Amino acid sequence: VAMAAVGGGYMSDFDTFPLKPVSEWPNLADHFTVHDYSTVPCLVSGTASEWQKMVDELLESLTFHPKDKLWTDMYNLKHIEETNPFFFDKTRDVF
Repeated sequence: VAMAAVGGGYMSDFDTFPLKPVSEWPNLADHFTVHDYSTVPCLVSGTASEWQKMVDELLESLTFHPKDKLWTDMYNLKHIEETNPFFFDKTRDVF
């Protein structure tokens, strides 16, 4: 929600450290992107409208798992990918 409110951009896990300066990062794509989708979604990006669509999708995904005691962003994204494989882009370009 916060990322949509501030106009979109990049968001990372607290333990993800960029190895390149921000000036070398790629421009935001028109589609929500999970960078380095191989394991944990440690870096994600999108425009404000893409972030809002992802918030809505994440909340809907939660309704399918009301009894799960542990439901993280990683599990949520995997569920979204299974139900709608083209909802977001997946790359392996953590920079």
